[in-house]
Amino acid sequence: MIGIGWIQREPPLAVAGVAVRGGSVSHYASLLADRIDSIDGLRVVAGDKHLVALSDSAVLSWVDGATWLGLDDGLLCPTHLAPNIPSSLVRKAVSRGHGSSGVVVATPDLAIVAPMPARAPSAAILRVLNRLAGPGTP
Repeated sequence: MIGIGWIQREPPLAVAGVAVRGGSVSHYASLLADRIDSIDGLRVVAGDKHLVALSDSAVLSWVDGATWLGLDDGLLCPTHLAPNIPSSLVRKAVSRGHGSSGVVVATPDLAIVAPMPARAPSAAILRVLNRLAGPGTP
């Protein structure tokens, strides 16, 4: 991750998504698949060891090790933390070389840049992700 500091944010940002890493990815994909019809505007970005679920609603599930994300000047970052430099600069630094649109996530230990999914994933896609991610933490 880029060398920036993080400070407590008060009040916290409104929840716009959740980031899940490691062994929790499989479990979270399964939770999303089971609740796909009840989560409005769901978009999912996933990689080898992470999953970011975005939603317009506050119905996203929580799992141990997850990080609630809020939107700050185009940057998805922890709801309770703020970078010690402007979020717009963090967004530019993280997304350098990847274009200016899409999903840009920065936390103290994670940086993700990905295109914004055009539509919600199907339950079948989430179940495949669950199997690919391997055994998760219940």
